[in-house]
Amino acid sequence: LCTTGALGPLCGAVERGAYYWSSLAKALEACPEEASGNQWLTALLGALAIALATVTYVYRAAVDEFLTRTVGKWYTTPAGVVRFTLDNGRFKVLWTTFSILISISWTMNIEFP
Repeated sequence: LCTTGALGPLCGAVERGAYYWSSLAKALEACPEEASGNQWLTALLGALAIALATVTYVYRAAVDEFLTRTVGKWYTTPAGVVRFTLDNGRFKVLWTTFSILISISWTMNIEFP
């Protein structure tokens, strides 16, 4: 009853590692063989980003002082900008709007120019 790769009572599960749901094709597609190399690269880049964010957070006073000296009076603390954006709810509104706009094309089957 289920299409190739689908499992479960309502065909809602997928064979792990063999197939994935493609939102562009709106169908199950076989996983490419070379995907494992990309996963390691993505994991490495993610770990580096987390390490950089951690070091920046721990040494934020030194980073702020350095940027204030080098950039001068035009420098605004990044943490202050992020805090201002999050406190006023702007980020929440932007993220929600972005999510809705991104999902319209594949949910309603509309192609934008």
